[in-house]
Parts: sequence; C-alpha cells; structure tokens
Amino acid sequence: MVQAFLSVGANLGDRRNTCQQALEALDSSVGIRVVAVSGEYETEPMEKTDQPDFINLAVQVETERVRRLERADRRITQRINLFEKILIPGAQENIRRIRIFLGDAEMAAVVRSKIAKGIHERKRRNAEASAGEAG
Repeated sequence: MVQAFLSVGANLGDRRNTCQQALEALDSSVGIRVVAVSGEYETEPMEKTDQPDFINLAVQVETERVRRLERADRRITQRINLFEKILIPGAQENIRRIRIFLGDAEMAAVVRSKIAKGIHERKRRNAEASAGEAG
C-alpha cells in the first residue's frame, strides 16, 4: 500500500457537510482507504477575498492504485520494448529476406525465359533449315 496525503476544503453552502461527503466518497472508492483525518482549519480566502471563509482539513489515505498503475506502466513498457527491440527488427529482417528471395526468383524467371526463347529460336531455325534442304 502507498500512503498519500490529500487536502480537502470547501467554502460554499454547508462547508462541513461538503467536506464530510468528500471523505465518504474517498473512503468508498475502490483501492483507497482513509487512514486519518486532521481537525478542521478555518482559513480566509487568499486572492479573491469577497467570498466566505474555507474549512480545510488534511486526509491520510492508503491506496494500491499507484502500485497498479506502476505495474501497468512497467508491463506496457516491456511490451513496447519487445516490439521495438525484437519483433519489429525480426519482421524487418524477414521482409529483407523475402525481397531477396523474390528478387532471386524474378531473376531466375528472366533467365529461364531467355533460355526457353533461345531453345525455341534454335528449333525454329533448324526447322527452317530442314525445310530448305528438303525443298
């Protein structure tokens, strides 16, 4: 559990009731437990003085939310690192290999095409030569 200290205050309406409702809302929040509440302090407004005085108090709470957020942040950071440092470079290397393979396959297809064309040309010339000798 992480301890935190909060300030609660109000200066409008039923000030004490407003502060009490804030404390109850904090205490009923999941993952937050009110540990201690200070006494009330009545203070004058600081800058805008044409308003009612404030009632202020300090609240000590224990919460797991900070730890949960830290764990979630750590998990997200680990996943980002996994993608940035391992999966993305691996995929880029695979893409490079695929491009090389496709380039090699394209080159082989061109060579096969030229060989087939050469064989076809030789057969055609041999056929023409045979027809010329027979005629």
